Order: sequence, then structure tokens, then C-alpha cells
Amino acid sequence: MTKMPNVRNEVHFSDRVVACFEPRAALVMEQIDGIIAQFPERTALVDERVRFSYATLSERVNGCAAQLQKLGLSGGDRVGLLLSNRAEFVVSLLAIWRLGAVPVPMNVREAAPETAFILNDCGAAGLIYDPAHDTAIPLKNDVPDMKWRLEIDGIEQSAPAGFDPATPVMGEDDLACILYTSGTTGKPKGAMLTHLGIIHSMMHFAHHLELTEEDAALLVVPATHVTGLIALVMTSLGVGSKLVMQEAFNTRAVLELTQAEKISYSVMVPAMYNLMLLREDLTQFDLSSLRIGAYG
Repeated sequence: MTKMPNVRNEVHFSDRVVACFEPRAALVMEQIDGIIAQFPERTALVDERVRFSYATLSERVNGCAAQLQKLGLSGGDRVGLLLSNRAEFVVSLLAIWRLGAVPVPMNVREAAPETAFILNDCGAAGLIYDPAHDTAIPLKNDVPDMKWRLEIDGIEQSAPAGFDPATPVMGEDDLACILYTSGTTGKPKGAMLTHLGIIHSMMHFAHHLELTEEDAALLVVPATHVTGLIALVMTSLGVGSKLVMQEAFNTRAVLELTQAEKISYSVMVPAMYNLMLLREDLTQFDLSSLRIGAYG
């Protein structure tokens, strides 16, 4: 196992003593920008449509951020994300953080009344969405205070010359992301994730699973859930490895991707692993690259 980061007690969230890693990035985008500078030519994202490097990811993020800034997005604003496992989810997520705003990922399988509730509850300034998930897109009258909507096909791929977003005035205890509970016993509640919490989770996964830029992660669970978002998306980008995104779980597709992309790490639910193990053609696939199959 790699050397354990130093740990020291610190006071956070006004008066809580928290065991913290040191050194560490203060903000999520500080960590990601460091990775982009270190590994610009390494593959960052792969989905069914695109494949691009960390340098291209940075360009796409800045393009989206410039567009959101033009729409009026500023630090602290909430933005709903109604996107499945595709590259635009990551681009939008990082672009929102680039401006110091707060992403609110939502399950694309929700019905429109549920997503309307979430957008109203968090006071979302806008929504980035995929029109393919039309049953989850709320009507304008149901989210009267939301100022704008951006369809993924309209996201800018590069920023205009001179784009230089102001450094967000915020600290690591500040809100980074809101993930809503399933609402099984009432209305969904927004769980507040801080930059401090996300950074530490990324460092925990990277250290204990010994992840490096040489790894390749496969995302088949929803990126809008904390497992997909933190354990896979952010942890993968946080070490500079390759993130392969699959929109819908399919056993043969997972096995094919594992072989073709030399997947070394994934997090799924036990039923997914069982379905793959039950395949009669399992041994036909070269899965020798896979060293971590985590679940929770």
C-alpha cells in the first residue's frame, strides 16, 4: 500500500474537530486543475460517443463555464443536472465548480414532479438537461423561479479568447454539491457535500485502493448517486486515470469494455457482478486488467 497521508486534527464547520489529511487541495477544482496540468495528454473520459484527454476536458469545461457565466451563473448558485452517464455530465459538473457554484445532480428516472420539487427546494438558478429524459424534465410553470435551461447539445466546447473566471471566494468547509435522498419516508432531502468532504473521500479511495493515473475506472452505476459521483467520477479524475462511462448496464457491454479499455477498477452492486458471473461466455473475455471490483 502507498504511504498513508499525514493526518492531523483540525477545527471545521465552526466547532467540530475533524481528523484531516495533510497536505490536500482546498477545493475540488484545485485538485482537478493540478491533475490537468500534470497529465494533459492522458485519456480522461470515454463514453459511447466521445473520447478525450485531460487537456480537452479542460477546454470543454472552460467552454461550458464561459457559457454559464454569460447566463448569469455566479458563486453559490445552484444548478440542476438532469444527465445520465455521459461526458457532458462531467463537463457540466466541473464547469459549475469552476465558477464556484453548486451542482445538484438528479436521477434521470425521476418523474417531472419530483425533479420540480428538487429544483424548487434548492432554489436552482438553472438546469442543464438531456432532452432524451423528457419525462423527468419539469414544466416551466412548475419551476417559476428558475432563470434558465441549457440543453446538452447546446453546450459550448471551448471558451472565447480571454475567458478568465474570477477565483471563487470560498473555503473548503463551503458547500460543493447537493445530492437528494430517495424520499422513501417523505419528501426528498438535500444532503450537503462540502469541498472538504469530497476531497477526503477521493483521497480515502485513492489511498486504500492504491489508485493511480495508470488505472481505468468503469462507471455503470448512476453518476448522480454518491457512489458513482464520488467513488468513481471524482476519485478517477482526482488521480488522473481514465473514466469509462456506460449509460445503461448491460453484462456483455461491461465485459467488452473491461477487455477493450483494460478496466482495473469499478464499483457496482452485487446483482450486477452475479449477472456477469452467470454468463456462459464469461471465460471468453480477457478480464486480467480488473483488480478491484468493489460494491456497497
